Amino acid sequence: MAIGVAKPVSTRAQAADFVLSCQSISNRTGVEDLRQQYGRTNVVNAPVAAPDGGNEPGTVIFPETPERRIEIRWADAAHARMASFTTFEKKSAWRTPEGLSTGTPIAEVDLINGRSFLLRHFDYPGGGSVLSWTGGKLAKASEGACALVVRLAPGVNEFSKAELKLVEAIASTEEVSSDDRRIKPYKAAVAAVGLAWRD
Repeated sequence: MAIGVAKPVSTRAQAADFVLSCQSISNRTGVEDLRQQYGRTNVVNAPVAAPDGGNEPGTVIFPETPERRIEIRWADAAHARMASFTTFEKKSAWRTPEGLSTGTPIAEVDLINGRSFLLRHFDYPGGGSVLSWTGGKLAKASEGACALVVRLAPGVNEFSKAELKLVEAIASTEEVSSDDRRIKPYKAAVAAVGLAWRD
């Protein structure tokens, strides 16, 4: 079901309603289009996560239902063109056609991509953000001005002495490969997944 096409709101959401894909979601979808598709009470203007780590005015779909919740940043003041469409929920129903969703472990992301990928180290601004799919299968998920955006986060806060040595050895490395053994202690998993559009 492509977002932006006004259809009656179903009382039972189908799996197709929660696909994160450049082919199924258009940034030319305005807030009124979203309200027609998901119901006026399910689409509210509210603060959303900004790229710099703060908050900015935006729109939230299904604000009271975590597994369906999506945050939208807008590229214009009229809320007629989306800049990003992202879920940060731990058990989100939203996923890519390849099966990538929040909570997916880093090793499984490797498998879905068909090879290792490059990400920002966790101790740097934008930590955990995927920088390149290095020609893997997920590189095809981005199309034209639309890009699949994925951020991973550590699953642990404390490390054993042996793990800490590995963590310290990579602390000065801004970018790291997903298959580098030195990031294994982090037990990273997908913390955010969505789409973003370039101007």
